Amino acid sequence: MSERLTMLPVKQKEITDRIQKLGFRKSEFSFTSTGEESYELSYKPNAHYNFKVDHNLNHSGVPGSKGKHQFNGRANNWLDSLSTLEAWLRYVKENVDVGDPWQEVISEQQKLNEETFGNYDETLTEEEQKVFSNKLDLMLDHFSALQLDIGKMKDDIAHLKDQSSKISKKDLLLLFIGTVSSYMMAGIIPPNMASEVWHYIIDLFSISHNFLALQ
Repeated sequence: MSERLTMLPVKQKEITDRIQKLGFRKSEFSFTSTGEESYELSYKPNAHYNFKVDHNLNHSGVPGSKGKHQFNGRANNWLDSLSTLEAWLRYVKENVDVGDPWQEVISEQQKLNEETFGNYDETLTEEEQKVFSNKLDLMLDHFSALQLDIGKMKDDIAHLKDQSSKISKKDLLLLFIGTVSSYMMAGIIPPNMASEVWHYIIDLFSISHNFLALQ
């Protein structure tokens, strides 16, 4: 059985040309040839963003268009495949240009950290842990109703519940915000839903100058 050929440099250059055309640097991507016209491409600053083309020119990528988490399809030929690559690069650029919509929130919380949470070095009480756990479950149900991918979230929610009895309220706040913010960076929560999701979280957890007004 003959060894599958890897992609020739001429075709690899067509890929890098598309990358540069969209304003990216070649060094921002990791490229792996898996055949004459098949390959895998990942965006180094965010490992969740990747693009794959198999030997039948079936393609899959993350992120997708208009805030969708991913997209799939099949190209008719190599040129069509390059057009699909360009589309994926545009989706990546859209998300990169948006940046982290949660960063302002994180910065504000960090700025207020010493002043606002100076008295929150204690852990949650057992009763507060129960309420916190219930509210995390409500949040997960809400995300599911929004048709978000909650697969990874379930493990993170379990970790938050576990940590709620071990770390201070101040550290729990930072862990909580960092966890939710990571969903934005990964595209699990689309940018167009960021405001809705954040306001829901504020209302649910009563996040203000007194984080986790657990009632």
